[in-house]
Amino acid sequence: MLQPKDISKLIDAPNKFLSDFHARVMIKDAPESICQFFEDNQDSIKSDVMVVRSKEDEAKAAQLRNTSAKHFPY
Repeated sequence: MLQPKDISKLIDAPNKFLSDFHARVMIKDAPESICQFFEDNQDSIKSDVMVVRSKEDEAKAAQLRNTSAKHFPY
């Protein structure tokens, strides 16, 4: 069970990088629990969240990367 301080750290980690509007963050080889955490909490992340679990997901992530706005209203 995640503690509030752990949740804050997980949310703050990608958001630090995303404060530069052109940044993208990739968390590689993360356990399923971390992937699920970011999917469940994507409203707290200053960007779109795409978890890649398969080759099909890689294509979706590339499309999202290439078509989403680079400037976020945060």
